Amino acid sequence: LNKIQMQVFYENEVYTKILFCLHRIREHIEDKAKLPILIFPEGTCVNNTSVMMFKKGSFEVGGTIHPVAIKYDPRFGDAFWNSTKYSMMTYTFNVMTSWAIVCNVWYLPPMVKEEEEDAIHFANRVKAVIAARGGMSILPWDGGLKRKKVKESFKEEQQKKYCQIV
Repeated sequence: LNKIQMQVFYENEVYTKILFCLHRIREHIEDKAKLPILIFPEGTCVNNTSVMMFKKGSFEVGGTIHPVAIKYDPRFGDAFWNSTKYSMMTYTFNVMTSWAIVCNVWYLPPMVKEEEEDAIHFANRVKAVIAARGGMSILPWDGGLKRKKVKESFKEEQQKKYCQIV
């Protein structure tokens, strides 16, 4: 399957695999004969209301980004899987017995990294365009919060920001 579809899988925690992945992406985009790469920079699925932090790696390699905003319409069936609430079997049953899974897809204008822009700012600019088109909010954290306990330092930082507002 990997040879047919030219997929690159890696573990986000293993630094050498991240470097290998970035090298493969860079090689791919430099070869103009190859098709564009489809990357999901959030690294996780979210509940269709927001866009989470993008991983910066795919924005470090250069090239043109062709953003795509995807938003599911849950009126007939919800494609989002809340793994803390439903088992895989329950989720599969719900999807298979739903009336329809409706998905809105918007292909947005190509974007390139600006001269003085770093990968994080470029990723945030792309994320903002996607969120605006899909009518979703922008979140500054990644999907790790779905599965891990929130760091105390992050809680304290948010509490300080809230105190400044109040």
